[in-house]
This record gives sequence, C-alpha cells and structure tokens, in this order.
Amino acid sequence: AGTITLTGYSDSDKVPGAYAEVIFGTGAINLRSLTMILLICGLKSSSGTITPDVDVVDLPTVDVCNTQYGQGSEGARMGRAALREIATGYRLMGCSATGTGAAATCTVTFATTASSAGYWNHFVGGTKIETLVASGDTATVQGDSFVAACNKLPDLPFTASNASGTVTCTLKHAGIRGNQWIIYQDKTYKPGATTCTLTGGSAVTSTANVNGIFFSGGSGVETMTTMLAALMAGRYHRIAIAQNDATSLAAWASQINTKAGPLEGRSEHVVVATNGTSGAAISLAQTTLNNARFQLCTSFENETHPSEIAAAMAAKRASREQTTPNSGYDGYQFITVQPQRFPGQVPARATLQLQLEAGVTPICGNVVATCIRAITTHCLNGTTPDFRTIDVSHSVVPDFMAELFKARWTSQFVVANPNVAPDPGTNDPPTPAGVATPALWNAEMLSIMLDEQARGTITQVAANPPVSEFNTAAGAIRSRAPIIPTPIQHAIGIRVEQVNAAA
Repeated sequence: AGTITLTGYSDSDKVPGAYAEVIFGTGAINLRSLTMILLICGLKSSSGTITPDVDVVDLPTVDVCNTQYGQGSEGARMGRAALREIATGYRLMGCSATGTGAAATCTVTFATTASSAGYWNHFVGGTKIETLVASGDTATVQGDSFVAACNKLPDLPFTASNASGTVTCTLKHAGIRGNQWIIYQDKTYKPGATTCTLTGGSAVTSTANVNGIFFSGGSGVETMTTMLAALMAGRYHRIAIAQNDATSLAAWASQINTKAGPLEGRSEHVVVATNGTSGAAISLAQTTLNNARFQLCTSFENETHPSEIAAAMAAKRASREQTTPNSGYDGYQFITVQPQRFPGQVPARATLQLQLEAGVTPICGNVVATCIRAITTHCLNGTTPDFRTIDVSHSVVPDFMAELFKARWTSQFVVANPNVAPDPGTNDPPTPAGVATPALWNAEMLSIMLDEQARGTITQVAANPPVSEFNTAAGAIRSRAPIIPTPIQHAIGIRVEQVNAAA
C-alpha cells in the first residue's frame, strides 16, 4: 500500500473509473499576502452612526469615517488622517468608547470697529480659517464672519457661535483630550484698529504676529472596560488609539498583553501620541507603559491633534509592515501631520536623546513633520535601562516569526504528520511517515528561519538555530527559536582627514 490515499476509496475497490478527491487549503500560507487590519479608536459626535462600545466597522473611505463618527469628530479625523497618510496595504476599521464629561472650548474675541480692510487668519489642526474684514466692520460683524468661515469647513473639530464679537468654539464631543487642541492666530494682515484675543487654556510658543493657546474645559475620560471586552475576540494587527491618559493606557496594555499570550496568540501593536511636554510623554512611555508592543509618539505643541498623529503613524506602519516587518522609519516625512510653527518648538538634540532613551518616538520639524526614530516604549528592566527591544521592528519581527511558525505547523506540518513521537534512539527503527518528531519539526523551523534570513527579516540564524524537544508530560513537541531581527541602519560615523599633497 502506498502513502497517498483518497478518502473512502479503498485499495481493494475493483470498479473501473477515474476517481479524484480535492483537498482545499493544503499549500503554505503566505502571511505577506494576508491583509493587515488597522483599528482606530476615537470618539464620535452626536451625528455619528457607530454604536459606542459595540460596533467595530469598516472604514474604506473618508466619507464613511464621517458617517460613522460624525464629520469633524475625533474618530472621523483619525480615519481621515490614516487614509490621507497612506490608504493602501491594509484594511481600516474603527470603534468608539462612550464619551463622557464636558466638551473643551476656547473663545475668539474681536474688539473695536475696523478702520481699514484686512483679514484674520486662524489655524486649527492644519486648517486655515480666513476671516475677511471690511473697513467699518464692527466686532459683531467680524465675529459673524469668523463663524461663517468656520461653517464652510465641516472637518473642523468644533462648532462656533458669536455673541457681540465673542466667538465660542466648542468641540464636537466631550472629553479631556479636547484640551490638547491648539488654535493659532496670525495678525500679520489684521484690519486697522482692531484686536482679536484668544482665551482658553495655557499659551503656546508665540511671536509678535503669531500666537496660540490650548483649548480648555474639557473633562471626562471614557471607561474602556466594555469596549475592550468587545474587541477581545478579534485580531487587529495595528491599533491607533486616541486615549493617552495613564488609566486608559494601562487598560489597553493589559488587554494587549493578554491577547499576545500563548493561550490567545493574537499579537497587536499599538500607537498613541501626545503634543504636551517632553516630561509628560516620558512618564507615559516609561512609567505607564514600558511595553514592547506600544509606540508613543510626541510632537511638542503640534497643532495636529495627538489622535491624528497616532493614526498617521499607525497607517504608515500597517502599510509597510504588511510585507516588510523589519521596517525603520528614520526621517519619514508625514503628509498629514503639521510641522511645528516655530524653531523653538523643535526639541534640541539632547532632548531627542533623552526621549529616545525613555521610550518616546519624537516627531518634529518646523518645515516638515519628521519621524526621528520609531521605537517601542520598552526602555526599562525594573529600574535598569533596557534597549534590547528599542526599535519597533524588534517587537514586530518576533511576532511575525511566531505567526510564520504557527501557520506552517497548522497548514502543512500537522496535516502531513498527524502523530507525534520522540526522536528515535540509536538502536530504534526509523520513525514511520506521518509521525512528527522534534528533529523533523526543528528542520522545518530552521527552513523558515533561513528563508526569512534570505529576505533580510532576521540574521545570524546559523549561530542561533532553533531547538526542539519532546515533552513527555504533554505528549507534544516544545521548541525555542532565537530570533535576531536584522538591525535597522540608523547612523554612521565618518572621520574625514585633510591631508596635503606629497611634495
């Protein structure tokens, strides 16, 4: 009897004819051909159709993002940022927790009647609000003109209402993250004899003609429990989250750790961002998280909201890491993230070094917003600095290799070898076909590792081969695979020596 059999067709069957059996799914699974999912998690406005804490929806276009979350809301703007940064190579999905608290506000107060024509320019999230003023326009008229200009820009994150020249800008949803919005104004071309005053939170870096403030008064942090429970059953390869407070991040980290454990086996990588002080970012990355599957980006006083920075970074990663898990992002220039307005907002080299040693990914530049180096938040082993998993590739590549091993075992190895036994001893007969042994599986793992070494994903396989053994208590093979991601080239040192020509 041969080793090739057909279900239900016996070797003793005497009836002539051609018999065929089709077995589906017997080839190797190519992980690079599978679509990576990017999940965004941001708040909706009252007009959004997504059900908080329940729905996980597809977001193929900006229009769908606007419908699901409400145009101008946190979630809609996150989806827009992701799709405009890069829309190919992944599948965008979204969810929302239940918002709570009060919406953040700021006031734009116009005063005195204009003695000459001019215009005010205000900027929020990279959008310019141009208020044209004619000579003789009163403060009330100027306020009405500002509101009219805002109404022509439905993607703005706030609504505006005017009362005698005092315009109140109210975010489209509640929550403390509203206090991270910044409004700038440019007075370069202002109409004569008029003033415009911004009132809200703390002031940001300013010049004589350009000044700005944070919004203020936003309160409330959504409870993550119900939403995280809804996400538990799924697998979302990359996740961009708006939540950047310590309590929410701790909840996210707990879930990510659980899902990546051996009993669940669904690794996910999360991107979050801030636009506050370097110290605040370091505290979140180093103390709250310190997690290899989290990336915390920071861009000091950036007018792009942190939730959108996270979405843009995650979109770039989801698109690239789909096929190239060991990717680096040094010098990546963002499309949707605004540059910082002033050179003084760009951190000095010493600050960049401090951030990179503390698990923070700096995004900065007052010409183009640029990723300095994409790193994980893991930077401490207890209290000892630990940079063994510094680059995002250092966490992505091992997870990718684990997926490769599982896919090969599930789709091919166990199909061909439904039984398992220890490696035969010196005097034992050869193991029959269809029986897996540690040596047989170890050769399979080594083949996978050598293939990925040839692709440039990992390196030094010969010096770090896999090891497999038979666990008699479990009646199963146990393996260890040392994985060294191929390093990302970050820097080079060149010594240039001036010499004189020989006489």
